[in-house]
Amino acid sequence: MSFKSIKYIVISLAWLLIAWKAINASMTYDESVTVFYIQDANIWSWLFDKTQWSNANNHWLNTLLMQWSTGLFGNSEIAIRLFNVLSYGFYGFFVLKISEKIDNRYLETLFILMMCFNPYVNDFFSTVRGYCYSITFITGMLYYVSQYNDFNRPKDLYFAVISAYISTLSMLSSLIFIPAIGIS
Repeated sequence: MSFKSIKYIVISLAWLLIAWKAINASMTYDESVTVFYIQDANIWSWLFDKTQWSNANNHWLNTLLMQWSTGLFGNSEIAIRLFNVLSYGFYGFFVLKISEKIDNRYLETLFILMMCFNPYVNDFFSTVRGYCYSITFITGMLYYVSQYNDFNRPKDLYFAVISAYISTLSMLSSLIFIPAIGIS
C-alpha cells in the first residue's frame, strides 16, 4: 500500500469518526439556540443589519447551509449537522495538499495526524457551528498562499482571497486572523 493511500485512509477514518459523533451525540445548548432562533431567520438581512453582527450565533454560511439542509431533510440532528460533516471533505483535501509540501515523511504523518485527529477541531465538524467552515477555508487560504509563493500564479492568490472571504462569511471573527496571516 502506498503512503498516499495511507494518508487517504487516515483522513477518511477521521471523517468517519466525525460523522459517527454527529449522528450519535445529542444537541448541545449552543446548537439548540442556533436552530431555535436562527433557523427561520431571513439570513440575507444579516449581512447588512449591523444589529445582528453582535449575535454570537451569527455564523452566516452555517445558518444558510443549515436552512437548506433542514428544508431538504427535516429537523433531525444529522440533517441539521449534515453540511458541517460534509465540509470535512474540503478540510481533509486541503490538509492533504499542504502535507504534500512536507519533505520528511515523519513530519508529514505527524502533520496529518495533528490536523485530522485534533478533538477540539473535530468537534466543530460534528456540531452545527460556523467554525468548521472558517477553519476549512482558512486552511484552504493557507494552501493557496503557499501555492502562490511556490509558483507565483495569480490564480492561486485569487483562490486565497476567495477562501478568506468564505471564511469570513462563516465566522466574522476571521476578520481578525486573515490580516495577521497576510502580514506574515
